[in-house]
Amino acid sequence: DGHGSHVTDKFMYMAWQNKVYITYLPAHTSHITQPLDISIFGPLKTRYHQAVDGLRSLDDDSIVKKRNFVSIYTQARIQAITEANRRAGFRGAGIVPYNPSKVLDNPQIKAIEPKTPNTTLSQPNQAMYTKRKSSDLVGLSDRDARSVVKDYQQEIDTKNTEIAALQQQLELYKQTVGDVQSRKRKRIKPAPNSRFIEQDLITERVQEAQEAQAREQARNAPSGLKIRLRFGAETIQNQI
Repeated sequence: DGHGSHVTDKFMYMAWQNKVYITYLPAHTSHITQPLDISIFGPLKTRYHQAVDGLRSLDDDSIVKKRNFVSIYTQARIQAITEANRRAGFRGAGIVPYNPSKVLDNPQIKAIEPKTPNTTLSQPNQAMYTKRKSSDLVGLSDRDARSVVKDYQQEIDTKNTEIAALQQQLELYKQTVGDVQSRKRKRIKPAPNSRFIEQDLITERVQEAQEAQAREQARNAPSGLKIRLRFGAETIQNQI
């Protein structure tokens, strides 16, 4: 569920000690990757609502409903959380038997389609059409010639503006690339699943923390007290 307390070394070490293998699921995918969501919660809700509807038809007293909530929910759990439903959840999530296509081919997954900008080709305005060949100038009056010159000037100004904007973007791009290259590389946080697999490192960190805490307690102990610190197979004696 993305909660930070579930990806700490302490939590992983506790799970590892109790032989619990952790698998971190991608965010917002529990409806197709978590067995409980696939085959348990749905039947449980159905059984519970059926029992509540039956009670409502017999008695409308809300107090009676509250008193019977525990028994109703307990019966719904017994009927919904069966071995068949549990197995169906792991099978539907592609965990046991292992089958990633159960998730990848799920119709609830929407394919990411590239977005293309909607561009509408506009028809050139015949009144503002710019002459581009020498034959286009034949037979033009002085007024038409002045109009052609004016159109050319406008087109040149537009191109100059575009060139200036592109040059500015190029300079900005060069500056951005330089800034990125000059920065120090940020340390990439390892994926939670990779961290859980590295149990030797986790165990070492926990032992270091325990040793540091024990030393701190030894320093704060009363004078003359002999303290014996034990870290795994190693025993340390400290005479204060």
